[in-house]
Amino acid sequence: MEQVLWIAQAVSSYREAEEALQRLAGENHRLVKQYGGILAERRKEEAEKLRESGVRNEEIPALKEGQKKEMG
Repeated sequence: MEQVLWIAQAVSSYREAEEALQRLAGENHRLVKQYGGILAERRKEEAEKLRESGVRNEEIPALKEGQKKEMG
């Protein structure tokens, strides 16, 4: 976020700052859409594997070392 603000500050007019921020927001949206879809597909596959193995919610294995807990 700090870099975004520096870019907006570096341009000479509000219009240029707005255009730069819109380009950055568009790129951010594209990346979120791309990687969010990949993440959603992986979670769906993991859920299906757990369902197929008969694991119930209370039996879901603990996270492996290096994995992050999801913030909720």
